[in-house]
Amino acid sequence: MKTETNINRAIEVLKMYPTEQEYADTHNGETEYYKSCKDLLEKDYIDSYYHNKEGYMAIMKILLFVAIVFCLAFVGLILIF
Repeated sequence: MKTETNINRAIEVLKMYPTEQEYADTHNGETEYYKSCKDLLEKDYIDSYYHNKEGYMAIMKILLFVAIVFCLAFVGLILIF
């Protein structure tokens, strides 16, 4: 399970070792932890992107509904007068 602490640790690892080769050089060729940190951050970014996209789409649907209601009200007023 992702926690804020794990994400912060992953960020620190990737800041200290920008490439997988640099990490491998200082950790006896082991790269599994580096790969898991990179995967964790990619998944977190994708999850947050889709979460924000869903919220954005909900707001746009509400604004579209309000715009349609105002247009119909305006057309109704024109037809009355």
